[in-house]
Amino acid sequence: MSRKVKALMVLNGIKGVDIAKTLHISPTTVYVVLSGKGKSRRIQKAVADALGMSIEDLWPNGNNKAA
Repeated sequence: MSRKVKALMVLNGIKGVDIAKTLHISPTTVYVVLSGKGKSRRIQKAVADALGMSIEDLWPNGNNKAA
């Protein structure tokens, strides 16, 4: 997980498990995407929305396209 995303989630009291519950998926799936080992625009959008930011703000290096 990028340091920026992790820090913002901590500062805003948002946990990966919260994102997982919102999307009705496993927390592991969320953490795979947040760690950069997997890609899911749906999960990235949920994180960005929860933080009130855009996907591009959180993943500026083009890591925002689903595989």
